[in-house]
Amino acid sequence: MDVRNAVSAKPGQKVAFEMHSASMVLAAFVVYAIPLFAAAAGAVIGWLIANQLGQSLVGFQVGGGIIGFGLSLVVIKLYDRAIKNNVKTLPVITKILN
Repeated sequence: MDVRNAVSAKPGQKVAFEMHSASMVLAAFVVYAIPLFAAAAGAVIGWLIANQLGQSLVGFQVGGGIIGFGLSLVVIKLYDRAIKNNVKTLPVITKILN
């Protein structure tokens, strides 16, 4: 786990750390809500395409949902890379416990 080591703790020591709650809420939203919304949006888009083409709805809905979910994984990976490079979002070690 990457953290800001403000108290010069060494590996193996037990420590207390703090995380910003806003960062946690945003991360939870990105990991849980975005894939759900993307899959639902993909299913709706698949439904619209199937209606336009006069094809079976279920296949296009499932395919659209899978594509939407897959695209959301790309978004999550990009978010993960961006947040790792942002020092402000890292947990901070506040004290050494032992």
